[in-house]
Amino acid sequence: MNTAVKVKGSLVGKFPNSLHLGFHESVVKVLTPIASFTLEPTWQDIKDRYEAKVETLVDYNTVSTTYAETPKLVELDAERNRLLSLLFLMIDNALLSKNTTTLEAARAVSAKISTYKGIQALPYDAKTSKIHGLLLDLNKSILEEHLATLHLDVLVSPLEKANDDYEELRDKKRAIKTDRQNSPKTKEIRQEVDDMFNDICNLLVALQILGGEADRHNAELLVVDINGVVDHYRQTYNQMQGQKTDAEEPGQEEESGGTQFEPITPEGEETAPKEA
Repeated sequence: MNTAVKVKGSLVGKFPNSLHLGFHESVVKVLTPIASFTLEPTWQDIKDRYEAKVETLVDYNTVSTTYAETPKLVELDAERNRLLSLLFLMIDNALLSKNTTTLEAARAVSAKISTYKGIQALPYDAKTSKIHGLLLDLNKSILEEHLATLHLDVLVSPLEKANDDYEELRDKKRAIKTDRQNSPKTKEIRQEVDDMFNDICNLLVALQILGGEADRHNAELLVVDINGVVDHYRQTYNQMQGQKTDAEEPGQEEESGGTQFEPITPEGEETAPKEA
């Protein structure tokens, strides 16, 4: 009976998310060169499904660890604050003017919007709502001439755009967060990927035992390459844990033990940054 080279125990179930993902992406690259096996004609489909599941994990990790919209939200909020500060500063300066027309215009505008002063310090959503109210008051026809006199009219449209853009992006970020919360948890997707990898490793052992010469040779080559990936990532993980690279992990089957995955909570689980 043919003997088989087995895949080493990888400890992948304990890896933090970034290392876990890197491991499976490296395995996908290793599997790519072998196009088919005589004994297993669906090999390409097996590889494709595994790769697709790894891609799902990539997408989910991207969503769960960061929101690409956050820097833009910070930028838009800073622009809102800048325009608000400039608006109120120009009104305050006009209230000190010796010019009668300017002073009257400043008093008229200030009387309508003085209650909005300091809204830059409000929580984000409250600020968005208050800016909507401020813009409604500024856009009243009774203030149109006064705004032009104080040259404040040039600030209204930019403030409205910054606020609308902020609100739109904020809604998009909420939708992404909701999608993430309704998606499978990272741990569940990790386990699915690990299970598929485990199935592939078992299939490669079977091909070495039952396959013809070409199948046995190609399956063994893949196992050797996978073991190279396992060695690299085990060493990286052990270094992260402050362990010696040859230290045995309690409860883990060593090199002769195939691919065992423990249903444990991953260490170093990444979390999404707090919302802006």
